[in-house]
Amino acid sequence: MLDRLQQMLHKKVDVTYEGLRYRGVLVSTGEDDISIQTETNWVTLPMSGISDIQEANGGPGHFR
Repeated sequence: MLDRLQQMLHKKVDVTYEGLRYRGVLVSTGEDDISIQTETNWVTLPMSGISDIQEANGGPGHFR
């Protein structure tokens, strides 16, 4: 999974974490967590709660 995340670095992504969707630019990845820059702040999410991550399709997003 880390290789896939490395390919998404510095791109806009949609992340599903514990049922909530976050959209932002993926700025760092590690074995334990990822960090994204959302429209209003920086968010660090533990890998254990992430159920899906994919490149955003460019449409309007919901920031949480």
